[in-house]
Amino acid sequence: MNSVIITIYFILFFLFRLGGFHLLKSFLGSLGNIMDDSGLLELIQLIYLGSMTADHILNGGCFDKAILAHLLIDAIIFQYVMKHAFTEEELAEMRTFMEKVADGKMGARHTAPIVAVFEQRFEETFKRLAKGGRTPALWVQYHYMVDVLKIFIKTERLADHDGHLSCIVTRMLDTFAAAGHHQYPKGARLYCQLIKQLETSPGYKETLESFTAHGNHVVHYSCHDWSGTWCDICIEQRLMKAAKSEGGLSRGRMRNSDSGHKCWVQTLNHFLDVNQRMKEGVKKHGPLHKDLAKTRMKRDAEAIGLALKWVEENNPFDPDRDKQLLVSFSTGFTSTADNAVNAERAVEVGREMQIKLDGQSVTSTMEVKFKVQALSSLRKLPKVNEKKIHLNSLKLFNRLIIFAHETVETSLEYEPTPFPLSLFIV
Repeated sequence: MNSVIITIYFILFFLFRLGGFHLLKSFLGSLGNIMDDSGLLELIQLIYLGSMTADHILNGGCFDKAILAHLLIDAIIFQYVMKHAFTEEELAEMRTFMEKVADGKMGARHTAPIVAVFEQRFEETFKRLAKGGRTPALWVQYHYMVDVLKIFIKTERLADHDGHLSCIVTRMLDTFAAAGHHQYPKGARLYCQLIKQLETSPGYKETLESFTAHGNHVVHYSCHDWSGTWCDICIEQRLMKAAKSEGGLSRGRMRNSDSGHKCWVQTLNHFLDVNQRMKEGVKKHGPLHKDLAKTRMKRDAEAIGLALKWVEENNPFDPDRDKQLLVSFSTGFTSTADNAVNAERAVEVGREMQIKLDGQSVTSTMEVKFKVQALSSLRKLPKVNEKKIHLNSLKLFNRLIIFAHETVETSLEYEPTPFPLSLFIV
């Protein structure tokens, strides 16, 4: 944001872009913060075994695994709530349409009348479920957040610049603000405002028209539809991968060699072309995308079966549950109207925080006390210097084990237990 302020002050003709890849990672972290202790962690662990991977996913890490996990869980929610919503004829028509799309017989922008029928039925069902209490409202809100992921990825893949800006303004800013990711609510909002202001500037008119008309705001790997990708992920995959792999700037003798750095930079374009041509030759006989492999499809089907069983047992959409209760399926705690937990109102809370930014400077601060209180706030947390801290018992125990290797003799003087109870029971 400081760069933007400097550019405006000195009237420099630079056009700043917001990296969609890092924006989406922050959105994934915001989603994880809002859904903390809701039971989402346990669902992800059914797809990716082990708590460490699930923790990384909820914190915005493991980008590819996070996207797949959220898409599978959303598919499970669809499958559960829409069991008897469609006739056999409608399902058969949708299967036929999906098969044509998968076989490449229809373009990425093509739709069919049956798609509109499904969308309307979905919308009506989720609106009805959201009125069934606080717990169903939280999980319906999660569905809408995953829907934002789909829309944002779709707009980038199809190089839809207007859709890209609309998705950020109307769908993502509120979630960032509610989760406490305060740099992106201000930075993304400033970015969208600058783009709209520059549309009327003669110096940027041609560039912005190329964004809108030709989709030049994204990087295209081919001339086909659905081939756009974010500029920052392209930099990560191409430039940073080349710099950090074998023979790159940060490996071996290249690390401290000025002459080696100079040679690497000057020959990068030449060897990149050679490397690209070799990859194209390999791809002609290469395998399918890993998500279309039989092994991956089989594993995903098994994960969906396990997660669907979890949803059926816990039933976040139970109509007989007290509407005033917000249930944590991770801890068993319940939130009532007497405490401050308001995770099911994240979008509304984020909108109120965004309204408070109207007319404020971009350097103004957003008050943390207004952010959403997730179900994790019901836990009794230990205090250090009068400040509550979150302890990951598994991570702390693993670190103690590593430390114990250095002092094995003294560590084994004490009675071994699975977990040191004095550390982890609060």
